[in-house]
Amino acid sequence: MKTRNRRGGWILLEAITAVMLIGMMAVLLAVALRQRDRGVKALADARAASRAAESALTLMQSGAGQPAVLAGEAKITVTELPQAADPPGMEWVSVKAELAGRTAELVGLVPRQMVAMGPGGRP
Repeated sequence: MKTRNRRGGWILLEAITAVMLIGMMAVLLAVALRQRDRGVKALADARAASRAAESALTLMQSGAGQPAVLAGEAKITVTELPQAADPPGMEWVSVKAELAGRTAELVGLVPRQMVAMGPGGRP
């Protein structure tokens, strides 16, 4: 008389459970990688907006004019800040750059004639 192997059913159940666990771990890994990629893109956009605001402020400080759009992408907004003690011939301004849904703002001193000029160097 043959004895039946009762272990065979448990081995199949364990194998199915292992495949399901590996599948769940793969899904979790895919979700984590997607979130990381989204975070990397958001950080890169924020850095690019900061660089655009910095470039616009530098252009104004060097007397090159007030850019309305920088590098064809970033929208630049310059706002004069009211200060009681501006240095002679200088103005405090806030430069705001908007790029890909991210915003960066810097404050700095620029020559007064740069503030009087409109975007693109127009009065």
